Amino acid sequence: VTSVVGFEHIGQISVPKFFSGTEDVEEAARTLDDGSFYRSELADGKMVNENAWYPFQAVGLFGSTATNGMVKMMDSLGFYTGANEYLYQGATPVTNLLLDVRYIYYHPEDVLNTDFVYKDTFGDFDVYENPVQGMSIGYMINDSIQEWFYESAYPFRVQNEFCAYGYGIYDIFSVLDIPDPAVNGCTASRTNDGEYYFEYGESFDDNMVFTIPVEEDMEELYIFYDGTQVENAEIAVDGTIVTQGDIDSYMLPIGKVEKGSTLMVRFKLKGETPDGYVRLSAADFQTPLFESLVKAMTAQTFEIEEMTDRHIAGRVTAGENQKLLFSIPYDAGWEILVDGEPAESEKIGNAFLAVSLMPGEHQVSLIFTPPGFVPGAWLSVGCLGIYILVCALSPFIRKKRLEWESRKNSEIPTDEELENL
Repeated sequence: VTSVVGFEHIGQISVPKFFSGTEDVEEAARTLDDGSFYRSELADGKMVNENAWYPFQAVGLFGSTATNGMVKMMDSLGFYTGANEYLYQGATPVTNLLLDVRYIYYHPEDVLNTDFVYKDTFGDFDVYENPVQGMSIGYMINDSIQEWFYESAYPFRVQNEFCAYGYGIYDIFSVLDIPDPAVNGCTASRTNDGEYYFEYGESFDDNMVFTIPVEEDMEELYIFYDGTQVENAEIAVDGTIVTQGDIDSYMLPIGKVEKGSTLMVRFKLKGETPDGYVRLSAADFQTPLFESLVKAMTAQTFEIEEMTDRHIAGRVTAGENQKLLFSIPYDAGWEILVDGEPAESEKIGNAFLAVSLMPGEHQVSLIFTPPGFVPGAWLSVGCLGIYILVCALSPFIRKKRLEWESRKNSEIPTDEELENL
């Protein structure tokens, strides 16, 4: 009964539908592989961790190996995150550069505004390529990145400060002033820049409506809102809906918007709690400043010479007061060698692996050994030794047992002997 009712109300899935493009992606990965390291992603996954099914290095991760520090960092940067996951949704040109994302794979039904350009088609997948050249898994960055306030609730600020402290490039996202919302069925009062405290009364499609005048041409407008009590959001430009749904807590690329247009953001509240908070921010991406960032970051990249599952080696040229930042999650298992000598590993943003370098050219090697691997290996060797010892001694032990049983049996009097007593 439960099965019948479940199928009736929930429906069924077609398993082949979710994996039908596997051979296409495998062909694409083989064709696009040039021997260098880079990351690829899906414009939108049909299922969580779909990127893990395909033979490419990806950004998103859903699993117990997603560290708390990395999840918080990706959340701060404006990606979609959960308790032990971070997905590619929310990427910007800045994060694509930082994370070395070269290709995006589009399913036929996928829609994602991006600056990537069409590369090729493989079966059901269209592949788009990042126009930025010279990206890497590691970049030199100014020591002042240690002052980066990466825990802000506003991703535009987080990315702006990364560019400012790391490379001296300011306001790559030009943040818009947002007027207070019109409300219906609730109250809303500003508590911070872009944050509103609301008291819920009744759910309407227009519980909160933000009307934002566009005062200059914008090449790439982004929206970000954070509100767990928002049931549905609708974003429109001059009355035309650009996107809608439960789309909170990650960067939303809106695209080109002309001067004189009106941007409208409409929220419907769930009403699960009597009150709560909503944050909303919008910013125009400054392409000329991004080009300066690209030039600064790609001028000092880590050039990989050798790479395996647990070993990366390459060279880099450092300037004054700089660190080598890797887009690799920090883990205590990483050992770093600089010019053959051990160096102290560091964290940037409590998430990314880094190492300080003196000015000049250096050979840098990363070696990963999982924490507990050595004690575990010794324990395994010890257990194996005990097992071998037991196996070696078992014939001797068996012989002694048989002798003891034989001697014991010989000492027990027979029935005839007992009668003659």
